[in-house]
Amino acid sequence: MPPAQLPPSPSPSPPPSQTPSPPLLALPRESEYPQLLTETYLDFAGTPPFPHSLLAAHLADLTKPTLYGNPHSAASPSASASAARIAAARDRILDALHAPAGEYAVVFTANATAAIRMVAEGLDWSGERRARLWYLRESHTSVVGMREEVGVRMVDETEVETYVAEGGEDVGDAEFNLFAYPAQCNFSGTRFPLEWSAGMRNRSRSWRVLLDAASYASTTAVDLSVARPDFLALSFYKMFGFPTGLGALVVRVDAAPLLLKSYFGGGTTAAIAPGSAWRLYRDDISARMEDGTLPFLEIAALKHGFDFIARIGGWPAVSAHATHIASEAWRRLAALRHGGDPSRPACILHSRHSPNPETLPTSHGPIIAFTLLTPAGTPVPPSDLARHAAVNRIHLRTGCFCNPGACAAHLGLSDDAIRENAELHGHVCWDDMDVVNGRAVGASRISFGAASTLEDVAAFIHFLDRFYVQPPRVPHPLTVSPHVPTLPSHPTLTRLAVHPIKSCGAHYPHTWPLTPAGLALDREWMLIDAVGVALDQKRVTRMCLIKPVELDWRRGRMVVEAPGMEKLVISVGEDEVEGVLGRVCGDRIPTLHITRPSVTSWFTTFLGTPCRLVRTIRNRTASCGIKRSAQQSPAPPLAFANESPLLFASESSLADLVARIEDIKERGKVRMEAFRANVVIGGDVAWAEDAWIGRRVRIGGMVFEIKGPCRRCHMVCIDQETGEASREPFNTLALHRRREGKIVFGSHAMFLDAQSAAPFMLTLGETLEPVE
Repeated sequence: MPPAQLPPSPSPSPPPSQTPSPPLLALPRESEYPQLLTETYLDFAGTPPFPHSLLAAHLADLTKPTLYGNPHSAASPSASASAARIAAARDRILDALHAPAGEYAVVFTANATAAIRMVAEGLDWSGERRARLWYLRESHTSVVGMREEVGVRMVDETEVETYVAEGGEDVGDAEFNLFAYPAQCNFSGTRFPLEWSAGMRNRSRSWRVLLDAASYASTTAVDLSVARPDFLALSFYKMFGFPTGLGALVVRVDAAPLLLKSYFGGGTTAAIAPGSAWRLYRDDISARMEDGTLPFLEIAALKHGFDFIARIGGWPAVSAHATHIASEAWRRLAALRHGGDPSRPACILHSRHSPNPETLPTSHGPIIAFTLLTPAGTPVPPSDLARHAAVNRIHLRTGCFCNPGACAAHLGLSDDAIRENAELHGHVCWDDMDVVNGRAVGASRISFGAASTLEDVAAFIHFLDRFYVQPPRVPHPLTVSPHVPTLPSHPTLTRLAVHPIKSCGAHYPHTWPLTPAGLALDREWMLIDAVGVALDQKRVTRMCLIKPVELDWRRGRMVVEAPGMEKLVISVGEDEVEGVLGRVCGDRIPTLHITRPSVTSWFTTFLGTPCRLVRTIRNRTASCGIKRSAQQSPAPPLAFANESPLLFASESSLADLVARIEDIKERGKVRMEAFRANVVIGGDVAWAEDAWIGRRVRIGGMVFEIKGPCRRCHMVCIDQETGEASREPFNTLALHRRREGKIVFGSHAMFLDAQSAAPFMLTLGETLEPVE
């Protein structure tokens, strides 16, 4: 796929600066949202934070003398109490949706996805008069997944509008056809007409409509007297923040007979013959579709969610407030310009128009998807923005947000390009490869709700202004002068660091052997959780306190210690069982499980989380991180390292970086240990390593290829002596050290054994020099 820029921004010119009017809601954070006091929370489309009064009311309800029992134990008073709360919740939901009396029923599910799946699996797609499925391009993955059941057509907004207005494709004589669409696109916030349901039915009575209201209902009430879909999917945590794990399929009563069952659970049958295939389902659609015991205590919490919304002015107040905040964020994002130059936008907004209090809720919800641009006009990797935001206690979301159609449309990605990105470049959902060949393959998203404030917007814009928008006068970045054509004189090896356990402390030898996979025993072991995912300091900061006090490469033996723990001896080949899979950088790799109970107990006790120690069974190659040209060597072999077998860093560069940290108190906390470099070079000018990239260098008799800069995350902010995290040095790196929009420090390297002189050893004091 050739390099390409993002599609031109559809956003209009930024509006003039103005003082925003006060928001409509002013909910007390100290009492209602204390979890937000130190945070800038911008992910309401992911989930709103729950208000404390909701939980307090729910807890008070549960601790009253009333006893709630299993609603299937119909004769008991405790069961009756639960059944009454469930019935009341159904009525409250239908009332909030303005459902015409007797036309709709509520089927509780785990979430909106489960509701959509219930429709997909409940409809009979295999009849002689085969039904068809249309889904809107901007649909959530949960809707797109329905296509596995049936022949399908993806349609865009123009096609739907044309069909509703003029008719078009003959839909045949099927008993039913299904059109599925979101009331609000969770990627961009675009809203679609609720009247489409009636419009489709007017064209053909065979059309049934599934409306995905999970995103829309988070700030705006769906009016079923207007929308009139056959099926409506909801998730209640999107509305209230609590309870999680509870959603609903709201079913139009005349569409209920279309929902068939291939499985039935407890409570769904009126009669059943255990020895034959005969069964009789219950007449009530809710009872027939709800397999097993409902989460009745969670359902009881819905009352308090609806009560809270009513107390603050109802959904119209929430919608107006969230839109007001979003419109200010949109205005300020649209105004960002590099160097103050109107022709150099710093942000592309992925929407046709701004959130506007005057047009909401008909046009746009309080969601903004965007892509930041570097001063050169290339996309800033969204995952780098997310990492940097996290260091500064800013919560947002990046990626495609489980909306492949909207993501592809806004980023200009064809189906062929998406497939090529996965099969050729290895980009998949959930990874951090969000720029491929210069084209963004993911975006960033901020979203707002009842608890949002203008201060949240101001904090985020200040963050972007400081770190991502080029000022009119640009400070010289931290990089080697272009007038230094060769390596400066006499750089020497000043430190070797071997990290035998991935993400734990290092051993610092004077002399150490090299293998094609890096320093011997480096990342030889790692700790994994119950499902095989590698633990790291981002998840468990205390890992930095586990340090090797002895490491013997000849015998493959190490001794580790940690505060408050006895020393632990571990040897290669001891108590190992083959076959445990671990996951590193997205790769599933075979490992050797250390089976000695005392080892598992030692690490689990100290870290406070269940984990196992495993050892590498064979080397793998990197599947992420480093771009290679056709002229470079093949991918290097790895043990449990993420991207490369070796990491080089410079003492002079670190000193220069530390000197630029504005907070003097933070400077003393930043040490080379946090960067986890294996090979540290001293006696060089700062940032001379920029001149090493793509070249070969020699240390003593050992030859290395410098592959590229190391992309950094907020793990560099963890003090390796205490496990405490701060914002530095990540913030200073973000100001001064970027390459293609990525925050970098240090260089990935590969040992070239075929070009080196045996024995393969490195010793402190050896000189680094270029290989001509």
